[in-house]
Amino acid sequence: MGEILSDAGGSPASVVPMRLAVGGTRKRLPRSVADEDHERVAKQAGEWQQTAGNARSWELGAVVRGTDRDRCYELVGLMASAGEQLALAHAAAVEVALWRDVREKAEPDPAHEMSMRAMAEAQSLFVIGTGHGLANLTVRALCLDRKLRADLIKRFTHIGSSPNFGPFSEKPVDWLSMNAKTCKKIRAVAKASAAQEVIKLVEPVATLGKGQPWRNLVDRRGEDFHRWRPQSHGIECVPRTSPWKQKDKSQVLKLGHPPYEETAKRADETARVATEAMLELARSMEAFMDRWPAASGHLGGPRFKLD
Repeated sequence: MGEILSDAGGSPASVVPMRLAVGGTRKRLPRSVADEDHERVAKQAGEWQQTAGNARSWELGAVVRGTDRDRCYELVGLMASAGEQLALAHAAAVEVALWRDVREKAEPDPAHEMSMRAMAEAQSLFVIGTGHGLANLTVRALCLDRKLRADLIKRFTHIGSSPNFGPFSEKPVDWLSMNAKTCKKIRAVAKASAAQEVIKLVEPVATLGKGQPWRNLVDRRGEDFHRWRPQSHGIECVPRTSPWKQKDKSQVLKLGHPPYEETAKRADETARVATEAMLELARSMEAFMDRWPAASGHLGGPRFKLD
């Protein structure tokens, strides 16, 4: 369902979908999202959400060891929140896969292209949000230790801006973005702890933030949400190049609308970029959680019985 207005030549001048999800019901997932990698994403999303049940017990276990109140409690909250965001990223990826199946069996339709691309962009947003959450909960994990917290504050202080990473803070300065600079600093703080368990805990997070899949995703998001987002393929669009041509000593502007091929594969490319980053993110989250019990005792969190 939607509204399509065409120009005199028959090409759609505008498309206004009334919904973005694929219509109908399917009992099975598309094969492209029913593999082991996507199962890992769904598993991590569920397990991270389930940590919410540990919030009070982990908080108590940390406080009795002398850790400041509320810090471990907030850490668990961030874990559970990241799990929900990852679940939504996975759901958007499924919608993208459903659109891909529809488009393979149907005639080219700009509404289908636009909707699939929108779902891929939604997937990107939730992947990026989860990544930022992972970076911030890693900082909160290091902040359990007062000395490492002081080191973090020092490294992230800029002229006129100094964080304290206090529990429940709503100050923007206390919340970081997942990127190479952030990862370089938290990796340095982890190494300063001299505890191999803490260094190993931070490593998968730093690897994600400094990796190419994450950079590709952030670059694509930056273009689509901050700069000139090119319109979807199949619609009468404005190319991102000058319409003026130099001819001898004159400037020529041809009227009419030339073929628009700039985004011929944009929906598929955006989906690929989002999925590559999502799968890498899930692997990083899995490694972080596997290493958390060993690192927790060194940071001031609860002690776990290790095998």
